[in-house]
Amino acid sequence: MLALSMLIWSFQVHAQLADLTPPENSMGAWHIETLQVSDNLAYYQGYTASQALLQRTLGWGWPSAKQTPEGNEDTMRFHVEQHAQHRAFSYVIRDPEERALRGAVFINPVQSRVGLPGFGAHNFQVEVTFWLNQQGQESSQVDQLLPQLSEWLTNEWGIRTALFPVARSNSFAMQQLERHGFAMVTEDRNNDEILYSFRAR
Repeated sequence: MLALSMLIWSFQVHAQLADLTPPENSMGAWHIETLQVSDNLAYYQGYTASQALLQRTLGWGWPSAKQTPEGNEDTMRFHVEQHAQHRAFSYVIRDPEERALRGAVFINPVQSRVGLPGFGAHNFQVEVTFWLNQQGQESSQVDQLLPQLSEWLTNEWGIRTALFPVARSNSFAMQQLERHGFAMVTEDRNNDEILYSFRAR
């Protein structure tokens, strides 16, 4: 019965993503652009420049110090394929002046998190995660990323509710989310995450 319920849930969330029309770009304080395989080297350089910081804070077990440009290209191809199939959407975040890749944002189906008190996946349309490398975090326009992302989700995606899960170790992301009024939903101790919500005004 549980397996059937999970199958139905998986179909529903992927069907929901399939209904979205992903915009290509958001041009503002940051340039948020659809990830391409041709971004491979810039993406690889973007995260390896802050490999220790990202692995320590994101809680994803990534990026590995053993990662290679060739292995990263396989990951790029996977993200691009998922994007084309409307199963998940991946974007790079660039500094608009230097055009340097500073991070990425991912728009995914909402994980079910069965048995987590105070949480219902059905209350959210998508799940959003992001990373910025150290240069991105230290940028003068860093405080403009989440407002731009919120406006983009609302106006270009038509998204009214989104879940932002953040590892407890990611103090940068938590500070940004709280500074910009994202509400804490609950704590997911199984994944060592704090769940925040975005609701369009």
